[in-house]
Amino acid sequence: MHLHLVLTLAIALAVAVVKANKCESGWAEFKEDCIYIGHDRTSWDDAEKRCRDRGAWLLSDDNEEKHDFLTTLLNVFYNWHYERFFIGGSDYYFEGQFRWVETGAHVGPFSRWAAGQPQLNNTRNCLMLEWEGNELVWSDQVCRPREYTYYICEKLGNVTAGNGVIG
Repeated sequence: MHLHLVLTLAIALAVAVVKANKCESGWAEFKEDCIYIGHDRTSWDDAEKRCRDRGAWLLSDDNEEKHDFLTTLLNVFYNWHYERFFIGGSDYYFEGQFRWVETGAHVGPFSRWAAGQPQLNNTRNCLMLEWEGNELVWSDQVCRPREYTYYICEKLGNVTAGNGVIG
């Protein structure tokens, strides 16, 4: 029964992406954004480069609605042992002041820090989404961990008026 629910959700998400046609194949649509789940593991810096190579940036988890969408989407990937994902927040330049790479804006007021996070030390400077029980939470992690992790990119989708691409 559980596998049936997971497969149904995966198919529904795929149909939503194809039907809307705002995002290219392999990207999930969320409002005006297209979201890509990296299928390979890497460091935070390399993940940012891989997103840039796709015309995107590491994802900003900057509001409740997007976080809820990510929770639903990543729950499907959890069953395939995709459990940790680099996203686009860092306090590398100003310790204790996490900023989104997309905009340079401070992280907040929305946040989903795990208990005891952020640790705020000079070795943990990169934001990661990870599962804590049934909750998808943030943690500050080493940017080049011993065990590399997956990543999430985002970019603006196709603009319907004018049929161009922004970004």
